[in-house]
Amino acid sequence: MALECYPTYERIPHEGIFSWFNRLRSQHFDLMDFGLSMKLQANSLITDQSLITMAKQRAYSGKQIADATRITAQTVANARQAINIKRRESRAAFDYGVAYGQGYNPCDQTAFRQALAVRQVDMDAARAEAVTQEVLAGPGNYRSPVKARRELLDMNRKFCTQDQVDAGFCDTVGGFPGAAVDVATLFESSGNDDPVNEAKKGVINNMVGLPDNVVPKGAQKSAATDAYVLAKARKDALTSPAINSLKAIELEHSGSAGTETGEAKSVAAMFEEEVKRYSGNSPEHQKWSAMLRGQNEHGLMIELLRAQGFKLAIMLREYQQKERMEAMLAALVANEAQSNGTEEVTKANAGRTNSQRRQADIE
Repeated sequence: MALECYPTYERIPHEGIFSWFNRLRSQHFDLMDFGLSMKLQANSLITDQSLITMAKQRAYSGKQIADATRITAQTVANARQAINIKRRESRAAFDYGVAYGQGYNPCDQTAFRQALAVRQVDMDAARAEAVTQEVLAGPGNYRSPVKARRELLDMNRKFCTQDQVDAGFCDTVGGFPGAAVDVATLFESSGNDDPVNEAKKGVINNMVGLPDNVVPKGAQKSAATDAYVLAKARKDALTSPAINSLKAIELEHSGSAGTETGEAKSVAAMFEEEVKRYSGNSPEHQKWSAMLRGQNEHGLMIELLRAQGFKLAIMLREYQQKERMEAMLAALVANEAQSNGTEEVTKANAGRTNSQRRQADIE
């Protein structure tokens, strides 16, 4: 078999070409690698910035969402709180408001009841002083009967009747003829500055009479003076229940100054006003009845308590009246025992008993 030789090339020229090509290829690879590296680096920066921006945007969006959620929740909570407050206010207005839950005219009623209570206390305190200061023959008073008679006559002339004018006792008929001698005057309700109040004092002074004369100077330590003072003290003690009751009636039907209601009504007039409200047949009762139809349970309960409180006040008033009646009955019994000789018989029996005891001791 014959051998075939392939054609050969010159090594030196081709080696240089390949060497140059390899260098060129390496340069291209380096350039391509550098360019790719630069692009990757640039893209990496852009990507990092994008990721950072996206993270910030997400964080900001999350904060906005959280703020929006918080604000929404707070708004809902405030709305619910406002609704609850409004509901409670509405309930409180219905349960405790003036229109539905406080009974009849609560402001005026509170002031009226306070004024009534204060007036009764003041009246009781003033009665003790009035018994001795305004009654000429009051307990413990020693005065000249002549001067007292003149004062009483001058007071009676202010209330002269036509018959007294005709008799020459006075010149003109008084503004309230006969008021100073008519016991009905005591039961007439009057204001603080009403002239009838002086007539009421006149009725009591005309009933009680003139005072006892003063003890002469220099005779205070005599036996007759001691007997006179003791007799007067007994008489004053027996008549004081009646005088006290008369002054109680007068003060109860007379007004006084310094009221909280702005009107100097008497205690009797204030009680009468309350009685008319609850008993009927008055404009005040019609207003009160109309008010009850619009009240809730709380308002009706308050009005019931007011009515019960007024009932207790009436019971206290009756109790005080019965106490004065009891004192007058006791005074009548004591006076009867003195007038029918029971005391003298008792003293005589006591004297005989003491004599018998002394005689027995001697024996």
